[in-house]
Amino acid sequence: MDWYYITAASLPRLSLVLLTAVLFCYFASRVRKAPGTAWLAMAMVGFALHHASFAGFYVLNASWAQDVLTPLTWSSVVLATWAFIGVAYGFRGAGYTPGARRVLAGTGLAAAAAIAFVHVEYASPAPSGAAVQLVGTATVIVFSVCALAILGREARRQREAQAPDASASSRKALRTFGAIILCGLIIPVVGLFRDTDLISLALDEQIALVVWAVVMMGLVTLYVNYDSQPTSFVVKVVAFGFLAVVTSLGVASVVAFAGPPSVPGITPQSLAYVLEGDRYRTERGSPLVLEDGDPIDLEDGEVSRVELGFEFPFGGQAWSEVLVDDDGSVSFGADTLLTYWDIVEGSDAGWIAPLRTSLAPTPGSVSVARAPGRASITWRDVPVSGLDSAVTVQLQMKQTGSFSFAYGEIGDDLLWSRGFSPGGGRRPRAVAWELGVTVPAGDAALQSRSHAYRSADQARALPYLWLLIGAGLSVLAAFPLYLREGLTRPLQRLVDGVRRAARGHLDTNVPVGARDEIGLLTEDFNVMAGSLRTAESELRAYADTLEDRVEERTAELEASLDELRAAQARLIQQEKLASLGQLTAGIAHEIKNPLNFVTNFASLSVDLVADLEDETDPEERAALLDDLKLNAEKIAEHGRRADGIVRSMMDHARSRGGERERTDLNALVQEYAALAYHGTRARHPNSTTRLVYDLEDDAGSVEVVGPEMGRVLINLIDNAFDAVRGIEGRDPLVTVATRRHGDAVEIRISDNGAGMPPDVRERVFEPFFTTKPTGSGTGLGLSIGYDIVAQGHGGTLEVESAQGEGTTFTITLPV
Repeated sequence: MDWYYITAASLPRLSLVLLTAVLFCYFASRVRKAPGTAWLAMAMVGFALHHASFAGFYVLNASWAQDVLTPLTWSSVVLATWAFIGVAYGFRGAGYTPGARRVLAGTGLAAAAAIAFVHVEYASPAPSGAAVQLVGTATVIVFSVCALAILGREARRQREAQAPDASASSRKALRTFGAIILCGLIIPVVGLFRDTDLISLALDEQIALVVWAVVMMGLVTLYVNYDSQPTSFVVKVVAFGFLAVVTSLGVASVVAFAGPPSVPGITPQSLAYVLEGDRYRTERGSPLVLEDGDPIDLEDGEVSRVELGFEFPFGGQAWSEVLVDDDGSVSFGADTLLTYWDIVEGSDAGWIAPLRTSLAPTPGSVSVARAPGRASITWRDVPVSGLDSAVTVQLQMKQTGSFSFAYGEIGDDLLWSRGFSPGGGRRPRAVAWELGVTVPAGDAALQSRSHAYRSADQARALPYLWLLIGAGLSVLAAFPLYLREGLTRPLQRLVDGVRRAARGHLDTNVPVGARDEIGLLTEDFNVMAGSLRTAESELRAYADTLEDRVEERTAELEASLDELRAAQARLIQQEKLASLGQLTAGIAHEIKNPLNFVTNFASLSVDLVADLEDETDPEERAALLDDLKLNAEKIAEHGRRADGIVRSMMDHARSRGGERERTDLNALVQEYAALAYHGTRARHPNSTTRLVYDLEDDAGSVEVVGPEMGRVLINLIDNAFDAVRGIEGRDPLVTVATRRHGDAVEIRISDNGAGMPPDVRERVFEPFFTTKPTGSGTGLGLSIGYDIVAQGHGGTLEVESAQGEGTTFTITLPV
């Protein structure tokens, strides 16, 4: 039989365990930031153990559960209530003064004494549940009153001393914590009503779940709103959302599973177990025949020893007498009444039970009829405890070792069991009870409607438990992501803009995101910042220096042209291009546009300066100055573009003077692949691309110039990440693989992006050829990489690609 079942009644408590476990993780992570959180974390441990032990009463199907869980229930709630005293001192109170430490030490000793009493009482042979409940309830109430007194004294001290920290927020925090403690006192009061049968167990569970949820939500509110350390409103939203979802599902489970599960009854058909060698064979038994027999002196809660009149072989021994109990079973070699746990978990004594349930026999209702070679024990019209019904059942034992069960009418509402065990501590297991089935004589078998009831209850409760856990974890995972993208980032940008404006940077312009309240507020801020600028003085100063800046930028462009010519010469010397004409055409194409823009805007700026000198109207002068500023910005922009082209050309022409070193290939690939991956994540935080390694263990080492080959790998992997960004219908994936083929090694970088058309694939290694938008690249990355592999290392760099099927770059290097 199973030793645990997830029952519907355990769902409310399991939801509370989930709540307290999550809150413990949060408070424990903040212990170093606020002293009171250590006590809050301890309280969460106590609450979690308390709810877990309550759930254990419904879940565990073991004899030790009652003895272990009952003291744990009281010990944990005492621990949690004592922790509230520490919270009262450490959160917004007077602090841990010597007096506070003495109070904590004294109440800690009282808590230890109460916990010790509970455990000692339940370790005794006859524990007193009433005494444990009295001590536990009194301790909880005393500790709660103590915490309230500490809060009241601190509130009075702040009010009388008019201390600087006596703010409205601090007073509200003290009132909130006091309300939480008072709310928690509802639970022991409701428990007393339950124990005195004034309210039902189901109503007690509903009230406890709601009260505990209010207490948990109050603690979260207390901490995130009134803690002296800064917190995030994301924590508040996530915490309240998590509490609301889990609490709602917990309460809903009480309502949804208010009724018992539908369980088919055990068909009370007559069965005979015929001993054949070392096995029993089941066959249809004889109908119930009520014989006149000798009455057995047996009443409720009693046992009686009965002589069979022959030796009955069972469990490897022969028995001439059996012990008949009041609950529909007989035992062999036992001196006391068999308990429910003896039946379920296995006992040293053997037993046979045609109908095992709680019966209340009266004098003469149990009898034994003896005949040569057989004996029949009959429980006739025996009342069922707690039900308005009676049952009739008969056990017949034969000298051959066979036995049979026969039944009268049994109601479907009766949770009963039947089975047998040869003893020796064997735990019964479920076996087939149909006709014609054989069962080893050494096995212990039990057919239990109670087990079927619990299994049916678990079948309906388990999916709800997964729903409870899944919903809670979904809130914890999804809410922060949504809030970060839709709320915290736009709000943080606005806060940063306000701070920059407060420091005097009135040219601040905050990007406007979504068209919501934050977006509208951002627009209003940008308008306000623009209206505060002292435009006239800044533009006048800018006009005075404009001509000099144009000359300086022209000189920088001329210097850039000189550097470009030098880079072109180095490229020719190193034979980086197959054709000088192709290089010249590429350079001219790339540099022509920015130089044309610079020349045009510089010419326009000279004309505007002339017009500015002749213009007297302030509005016209301001407009001319705006145009001058715009022209200068364009000159700067296209100058930087030309400068980038020059720098890329210099990289392409840089001398490969490094020495080759034997390097582990897999280590080299992993190092630079990780750099490329983290670089992409830094540039694109929302990227979902996965980087997968497929590295051959015996790829070995290769002689390379490590930094040069690293540049090639980073460029190729960056291009792969760019290729898969924004694809639809598949998960973006980049794969890096290594293989060894004889005296060469191979590095393959693959992506599942859109691929390349044939015309792009043929030109991909040409200098200055790029498919990226203007300004996003110079088209020299793959050309440089090709030269590093081919000329610097004597290898090859090849590309394979098809539209819609991704791209693969393969580097082959000699060993």
